Amino acid sequence: MKVRWKFQYINVTGVIVLFLLAITLAGCNSSNDVTTAEENVSSQEKNGEKSSEDKYGGTLKVVFGDPVVNIGLPPLIRGRGDIVIAMSIYENLARYNENGEVEPWLAEGWEADPSSNKIEVELKQGIQFHDGTPFNAEAVKWNLELYRDNGRVEAAAIDTIDVVDDYNLTINLSRWDNTIFDNLFGFAQMASPTAYEQNGEEWLKDNPVGTGAFVLKEWVKDEKVTVERNENYWVEGLPYLDGVEFHTITESSTAEAAMVAGEFDLYLFSSPQVTSNLEKDFVIEALENGMGAIGNSMAPDSEDPNSPLANSDVRKAIGYAIDKEAIVEAVYFGYAEVAHQWSVQKAANYNPDVEGTPYNPEKAKELLKKAGFGDGFDLTITFVNNPDLTQLYTAIQAYLAEVGINVDLNGVQSQEWQEMTGSEGEWDGLINSVFRISNDVTFDFNRSLASTSSHYRSTKLSEEAEELLSQAQTISTSEELLELSHELQKQVFDEEQTSIPLVVGNMLLAQNGNVQEHGFLKSQLTHWSPEATWMQQ
Repeated sequence: MKVRWKFQYINVTGVIVLFLLAITLAGCNSSNDVTTAEENVSSQEKNGEKSSEDKYGGTLKVVFGDPVVNIGLPPLIRGRGDIVIAMSIYENLARYNENGEVEPWLAEGWEADPSSNKIEVELKQGIQFHDGTPFNAEAVKWNLELYRDNGRVEAAAIDTIDVVDDYNLTINLSRWDNTIFDNLFGFAQMASPTAYEQNGEEWLKDNPVGTGAFVLKEWVKDEKVTVERNENYWVEGLPYLDGVEFHTITESSTAEAAMVAGEFDLYLFSSPQVTSNLEKDFVIEALENGMGAIGNSMAPDSEDPNSPLANSDVRKAIGYAIDKEAIVEAVYFGYAEVAHQWSVQKAANYNPDVEGTPYNPEKAKELLKKAGFGDGFDLTITFVNNPDLTQLYTAIQAYLAEVGINVDLNGVQSQEWQEMTGSEGEWDGLINSVFRISNDVTFDFNRSLASTSSHYRSTKLSEEAEELLSQAQTISTSEELLELSHELQKQVFDEEQTSIPLVVGNMLLAQNGNVQEHGFLKSQLTHWSPEATWMQQ
């Protein structure tokens, strides 16, 4: 049976209702189901919206606080700022719509057959990479194998890939993986195999060559990345913009002042405090469906049997010691939700039966005494050294001091944090970890907690949870997956407190009102519509 999952949120009298639809495929997402760029333009004109002739190009100037580490080698692109920039140059087989569902983009469509562990993919024709290399089945095969060979969990189930012809391929899985559409097709960025083979991996890290609406013009490290219009883009009439400048300003108050001075058009991922300051004079937008929102958690070094954090009572005590509600108000200005599991309340995989660790310092002290740490202990917490996380962990340091835990705050650069949390990395104590809100929480568990994970290898997952994750990989219906996701949330966070959830921030941007149809924060946190963005004069 050929199936795929669709998750749809519908707001009815203020209540978010989730419909889980298991749809039988007879040519899933065929070209008849895809709205073309030309059809979009025609629809906009009928509705009185501006036609393509009225949409102004110019150069969009974006600022954010994220350091740019890698925008060229797709399997190693991890930072949200890196992904945003790369999306203007690279494209994916699929894109997310505003309901958080994947729809074909570079792919024309696909058919999935869980019974035989096969996925048949048809590609759009007539597309080229920026260097003239044809986008075809061989190029997609090369890219997907590159993801797999770099240890990305999203591609771990890929066994072999058969090229049927120039625009059709068959992906043969070693086991059925129901996350591959959302997490591989929707995120794996297609790079030119020729550019890699002729210039090497290190060159590609700094010189992305994709199929996207823009090509790299300049990367001034630690300052800005400039991309310019791809004159040979495969969608006729697009992009509208002449170029985009992505500026990195890590000090949020400096970026705020630059916005007020008119130096930038859009401040992406603005902090809650800055957003609060700018809301009177700028257009504020937030992630509308929650999909892709980033949560902060603390990953313990529990693989080390000599660490205090190897004891689940100690991990739970830390959770109880932190007043997360107060942090949401004081640090996030209300632009966040307390997290007791890796989900948010409006998501399907949120388990209302998870009790979590609500603020209770007396219970924290009891659990520490039970674990043999009644006199407290010294603890290091590592995080990326930026103003927002510094404020968060300074507050946590104070709360833990009240129950006898003496915290040493270790702020590091983003690249060092990525190395520490990568598959070969390690750390002492706790390290800030991130999780992504999606329709399938098992993906983040596999990526960040499982014994075969590509991130946070110093954190130990229980055998019971490992077994549940193993079962999840073979599930072929959305109802079963949802039930198992709820069970996993309960096991991981109530039984073991494997990781210590803190908050899920509401992702925000502030703009001058001139940036139209940008797609930021509409479907997924890091996804946008570079080819459709235009500037209002």
